[in-house]
Amino acid sequence: MMVVPISSNFVSVFSFSVPVCEVIDSHLRRLAVLHKDKKFLRIEATDCIPNYPDKNVPTMLIYKDGNIRRQIVGASAFHSTRKSVTLAAVTQVLIDSGALTADEVENAQSSADYRGSEDEEWEKEKEKEREELEEESEYSSQRKRQYQFFPIS
Repeated sequence: MMVVPISSNFVSVFSFSVPVCEVIDSHLRRLAVLHKDKKFLRIEATDCIPNYPDKNVPTMLIYKDGNIRRQIVGASAFHSTRKSVTLAAVTQVLIDSGALTADEVENAQSSADYRGSEDEEWEKEKEKEREELEEESEYSSQRKRQYQFFPIS
């Protein structure tokens, strides 16, 4: 049995009540599959810090060689809105912290694990989200037209 030393650890402090945490969690799960020599952990915020406010989640603690390299509080570090955080943004934060290298990411992307059933499921989820957004947009457009036909006097 080969033992792979763990050089980097990622601790995600999240809350089920904050939607962006689910998005980041899905990206971290994908990265965990690709980077088996890293350890990805997650914990519910209130399980580790009583009364931890939702405004502070997601919180990510990034360790390398036993030392904390970066502490991220909130979604703003991912340079995106609270509703949309991309896999690329999460990956870039990990590269910027020194916990992943660009070469490791490139090698992982070219590996067989990069494409597979998880990608198919992820694509299905994204397609469903796009459809829901289109429906909301269409409904909104219909409502606007409705109000255009019936002006308030």
